[in-house]
Amino acid sequence: MNVNEVFFNQLMEKMLKNKNIFGVALCVESDKNKISWTGNGGNIKAGDKYFLTSVSKLCTSIMVYI
Repeated sequence: MNVNEVFFNQLMEKMLKNKNIFGVALCVESDKNKISWTGNGGNIKAGDKYFLTSVSKLCTSIMVYI
């Protein structure tokens, strides 16, 4: 699958169409596929601070696993 910036922008737009999602922040890094992309939308702007709450356990476990 060839993934590029357009794909990630479309993914964020699709997420923001959900009435229960007010903001999106994504960061994708893959050394193997040479992907490095960050984006934000909705009420989350670049540099904003936000809480991950219980999702942080999942994020931490993924980072440790990799």
